[in-house]
Amino acid sequence: MTRSLLFRQFGCDAVLCPPGTFHPSGAATLESGCRPCPASDEDEDHDPPLNRILGRLNCPGVNFVNGDLDGDGVLSQNEVLRLLWVYTIGTNWGAQFQTWADPHSDACELNGIYCNEGAIVKIDLFDANMCSNGERKQGNIKDCLGLPAELSQLSELQILQVNARKFLRATIPSEFGRLTKLQYLDFGASPYVVGTMPSEIGRLTNLKILNLAGCHLTGTIPEEFYSLTKLEKLHLSLNLFTGTISPKIGKLTKLKELMWSRSQLTGSIPNEIGEAWSLENLELYGNQLTGTIPSSIGKCTNLKRIGKSWREGGSHEFSGWWND
Repeated sequence: MTRSLLFRQFGCDAVLCPPGTFHPSGAATLESGCRPCPASDEDEDHDPPLNRILGRLNCPGVNFVNGDLDGDGVLSQNEVLRLLWVYTIGTNWGAQFQTWADPHSDACELNGIYCNEGAIVKIDLFDANMCSNGERKQGNIKDCLGLPAELSQLSELQILQVNARKFLRATIPSEFGRLTKLQYLDFGASPYVVGTMPSEIGRLTNLKILNLAGCHLTGTIPEEFYSLTKLEKLHLSLNLFTGTISPKIGKLTKLKELMWSRSQLTGSIPNEIGEAWSLENLELYGNQLTGTIPSSIGKCTNLKRIGKSWREGGSHEFSGWWND
């Protein structure tokens, strides 16, 4: 299927790039076509002349752009989506995504894509059987290349929903920090989304909902993260995050849900938690937290739930119910 699609799209370019073009692989691939290489007087000085070589690998002064299908050196929306499709074995996503295979399809008409005035504002791939073998089983791991950094070029994107993709193998590209209009980012319940949270996420200052629960993320939360002052829902449970809860948590004054249970957090809850006065739901159980719940939590007058076994008049210490 993949090979036939490649030849239908690029013809002989899928064997070798024609004279006057180049590709780092020497031939077109599913994600990138051969790019033109401008002729120069120096071409004839080589033996054979460079502008007559089949399968040329490079071109002086011309950068190759990953994902560029038509060779113009600029990624269109369609080309960015095509990269996502190729990287996550799109041929097995499901019948409803067949039109993604055609690079000439209107990006705004593709299943899972929503546009506003021609610009992509939402990607929802909840139904896509990403990185599978087509039988809702894990595909060949080496064929799943994860989420392309080029998604960051969709500058109008507001919602990226790729949750509950149990075979998706990916990291969060640092380039996602360029998606400054993003309001909703959801990779929840995708256990092979791994690596650390890039500090560049702190640039997403319009982000309201961030769901990374049920991934396999490690490391500490970067300090830049606490610049996301518009956050309303933050779900980080069931990861392997380490370190302490920063006093900067108090900067998140619009935060209504803080779900950060069953990670590897240590230390105590900072007194500044009370400055996050919009909190309604707070979950921190299953960590290695010590000490008592700060009295400043009383400032959170909208708080309806703490942990999973909060009882009116119950213990305010972590032992027992907090770390269960």
